[in-house]
Amino acid sequence: MEERKAMKAKLTNAADMARSVGIDPKAFRRALRAEQFAWHSKYSTWSVTIDSAEHIAMRAVLAALLSNKSTRLTVKVDQPKVPAAGEALFLESGWYSYVLPENVDEKRPGIYQWNIDGVGSYIGKYTWINRPKQEYEKNILKILNGRPYRPQKPAGFRRIHRELFEAARKGLAITLTILENVEPALLNQRERELIAERGTLNGPKRN
Repeated sequence: MEERKAMKAKLTNAADMARSVGIDPKAFRRALRAEQFAWHSKYSTWSVTIDSAEHIAMRAVLAALLSNKSTRLTVKVDQPKVPAAGEALFLESGWYSYVLPENVDEKRPGIYQWNIDGVGSYIGKYTWINRPKQEYEKNILKILNGRPYRPQKPAGFRRIHRELFEAARKGLAITLTILENVEPALLNQRERELIAERGTLNGPKRN
């Protein structure tokens, strides 16, 4: 009996996680289903062991929802603001436009493009769609909040991270477009081709 209680105490679920931070459980479950996690079957519940890999993955989705929910605006300053203790700064909701052509499936590997109006374009490849849709925002938020890129590489932000931060700060039009689907074995080659064709923001900034 005591062993059952101990096992139950280590579990959590999508509804409890969502309610604990003021997110609609239905919206959270929709976001989770959109991720198509290999470890979750279609009709099973979203119950996981706390601190497991599955729980960490669910927390990442929840964090993205919280970021989108925030109504706080990007701080308009010349340099990233160092937030006060316990304070966090967020990007303005809808800071970029998302374009997915009808003939492209974001759930399949492909090539994406960041375009900053009047500045240039960046080309990248992805296997999982959360790379372009979530990872760039995380890095911009790190710049915004004065946090390091990585503990062992604090100044490792790439040019595109800083260009996107500056564009968001200045209110420039930013668009993320999923250009095309590509077979995984051909991703590197196709990425190089499109970088040569239009990737003006790929690589270091030239003086």
